Amino acid sequence: MTGLSIKPRRAPQPEATLRPATLADVAAMETLMAPSLGLNEVFGLTRKPLFFMRLGFRVAEKEQFPLKVWADCARCPRQHACDEVAVALAL
Repeated sequence: MTGLSIKPRRAPQPEATLRPATLADVAAMETLMAPSLGLNEVFGLTRKPLFFMRLGFRVAEKEQFPLKVWADCARCPRQHACDEVAVALAL
């Protein structure tokens, strides 16, 4: 054979595996992404408020949230027995 070479194929690389978010992941997101998006506050609904409180979030009133959140709540099967806590962090 002239001018032909066959290279062995590399074994397929395993795809990155998903892992649960750590406190460091959440801290990086809030400190890097939010200000670059022009946000001055980050908020959410959670069943694990202590996780967020360790990062400096405070418990907030759900009524402070934008209408978009309420639109999501309107479709939730737990709408009338909500067990989520509102948390917010001023940046």
